[in-house]
Parts: sequence; structure tokens; C-alpha cells
Amino acid sequence: MKKRRLFRNILFFSFLSGILFGLWRLQWSENDGTTHASRGEKPSSISTPKRSVASTENFKTKFEANSQANSDQAAAAVANDSPSANRLPRPSGFPASANLYRNAEVISADSGPGNQYGEFIRKRVLKTQFKYPLVLVEEKITFDPDNGQEVVLTQNAMVADHVLVKLNSGFGRASLEEVAARIGVYIRQALPSSGIYLLGFDGTDVHALNRMVQILHREGVIGIVEPDYIVHAN
Repeated sequence: MKKRRLFRNILFFSFLSGILFGLWRLQWSENDGTTHASRGEKPSSISTPKRSVASTENFKTKFEANSQANSDQAAAAVANDSPSANRLPRPSGFPASANLYRNAEVISADSGPGNQYGEFIRKRVLKTQFKYPLVLVEEKITFDPDNGQEVVLTQNAMVADHVLVKLNSGFGRASLEEVAARIGVYIRQALPSSGIYLLGFDGTDVHALNRMVQILHREGVIGIVEPDYIVHAN
């Protein structure tokens, strides 16, 4: 009997608890719906953050502006797809060395054809006040589109009337003198410690240096032949 009475009590309290829980659940749902309705929102079990209208418009405006800027930049890059457009910044003060030759006497000059970007190579033999007065200056030139002034992009200078040579192993000065006499050059200076010779020639023609380098390259006595480049400090 006691067990039956205990079992009935348990069932009664379980039933009563279920009813109370259901009433509480119903009250909570009604309150939640009222809260959402007061904010003009639909009840939802998941709260989703909402962006204000002003914030959304600002974001849209910034996105469209950035997209337009990127499009314009891409179009400009395609339109100006050239070495000049992507050229690295020039060294500080460059081309300061161009001023060294501004008032020099021009002995001879020649210019190559321009490329599609308006850049061309100019070669000049100049008479200077240097130790070796004749200087060959090779420059890449363009013109400033704003004012039409000449702009020197790159510049290389070298002695115009001699080259540096080094003999192949097994050959000496006597062999070089034979070559010099045959092709019409002379030994301007010898540097025994390094095995380098300066071979002089008539360098007044703007193409003379390049021709002489090609001729000497074909001589078996000579291992290395190079222009005597002039280096300027900026």
C-alpha cells in the first residue's frame, strides 16, 4: 500500500510540474514576441546583427569609389604599359653627370631610331678637359611631355680613343705590337702588374670605338677587350 501511495504521489507531482513548466513556457513566448514587436522585428530564435541604413549606404559608396579607382588604375596601367611607366626611381641627383658635358665641344654625333615610347639612343664624341680628352657618351633620351624639355634617362661615358685589352696566356707585348701594327692601333700605355694594355686609335668618329672592339675580339692574341668606362660620383 505504501508503495502504491508513493507511486501515485510521484505521478501527481510530475503531472503538476509539467503543467507549471508549460504555463511558464507560454508566458515566456508571449513576452518575447511582445519585445520583438515593440522593436518592429519578427520573433526569431537567432539574433542577426543588422546594419543601419546610413552605415549600409556609406559602405556601398566607399566600395563603389574603391572599385572605380581600381578600374581607372588598371586602365591607366594598360594604356601606359611601357618600361618608362614601371621604371624604378632614378638615383638621387641623376643625371648630374650630364652637366659635366653640357658645354663640351661635340666632335661627332649620331642618334638611333626612337621606340614606341619616345625613347632613343644618342651617341656623341665630346672634347673635354679630362686626362683623356675625347669621351664617347651614350645616352637614352626622352622628352618631358609637359614642357618638351630633353630628359636623360641613362648615361654611359667612356674614353673614345682607346680600349683596355688583356692578352691570352702565352702571348706577350711583342705579339700585341704585331697585331697593333697590322690593324693600325698603338700601345698608349702598359700596366705590367695587371697585364692590361691601353690600345689607342683615332676615336673622333662616333662609331670608331665599337668597330675597334669588334676587330680586336677576332684576334687570337687578345683574351679580353673592353671600353675604358668613366665613372662619376653623384
